[in-house]
Amino acid sequence: MKIKATAWNSLLAKIRSARPLGGVGVRVTDTTIGSLVSADPSGGFEHPWKLNPMWRDEEWRVFVRPGFVNGLDATIGMGDEDIGLTDKDRPYLTPGWRNPLASRGMAASLVGDLITLPGEGYPKFFESIGVRPANPGSRAMQAYDPQTEVERTRELRACDIALVVPRVATNQQVDIHDPFSEAQTVTISTVFNDSYARSVKSKYRLRSVPKWELPKEPTAMDRLMGQAVEPQTDEIKIATLWMVSPPSPEGGEDAQPDGSWMAYPQYNVFWNLCHAPRRQVPAVPPKPITLHTGLLGGLADSIFNAILAPINDANSKVQAFLNATTFKGEFWTV
Repeated sequence: MKIKATAWNSLLAKIRSARPLGGVGVRVTDTTIGSLVSADPSGGFEHPWKLNPMWRDEEWRVFVRPGFVNGLDATIGMGDEDIGLTDKDRPYLTPGWRNPLASRGMAASLVGDLITLPGEGYPKFFESIGVRPANPGSRAMQAYDPQTEVERTRELRACDIALVVPRVATNQQVDIHDPFSEAQTVTISTVFNDSYARSVKSKYRLRSVPKWELPKEPTAMDRLMGQAVEPQTDEIKIATLWMVSPPSPEGGEDAQPDGSWMAYPQYNVFWNLCHAPRRQVPAVPPKPITLHTGLLGGLADSIFNAILAPINDANSKVQAFLNATTFKGEFWTV
């Protein structure tokens, strides 16, 4: 098969144009299966959301390199104001700390015994620099080597930094008509709640918490029973900031990070972000769905069976209704 030089060169140009390009702090390595993009340690990777912890005025302050969401500046709350990351008066986070080495509390076993829960733990890297082991909990005490505690005496604290985006939340209102008749009618309607979205000044805001947890979305059963509490925020963890003490710090297990401690950021996001809800909020709430429960009477005998029986037409109607009433958003990188 013959191919003209102009066509060959044009094909090569298209392939080159599709390859990622290296830049400041970014190295691109071409391989037989594609291109490998990695940080260049020689120049430092100055990516969006990069943390710069500093000990100032007897407290740790965390400055964040500007990152953008949908092309807009993220902010940090400073007093009564939300200040953008690109503002000339650089905002900062004042973290509160958790102790990943300490036990997470007590719990009861199946036989009624109280047991100590193990600590959260930490990435294996911190073992190599002398951080003491996390509390193993009651059930792991037999495998616990006290000598390790002597060799590794550094303390560890941590906090999480998350991006918070307000959103419209919904909940379902369940009305049972003629509850004492043999043929009940159940109406499920949707109520919107945008109180938090209207109360905040900034659309994209960073916050620091000792331990970040993803907001819990209600289940379909919660919605169906009218007990759903939908979160009014979409959130994503930007990074975890680990703080390592000098050996055998004063205060021991109760020590708090000061200027002698060393900061180690661990990132979850390296790029600017996009965010959008799954669907647009309609001008009017979704039309309520009405189910006739038949002769059995009782909400459980009808709606529950409709959800559990996929061949039932009511199941499809209820699931479609519930799926259309959540406005949970999604994050992605660009």
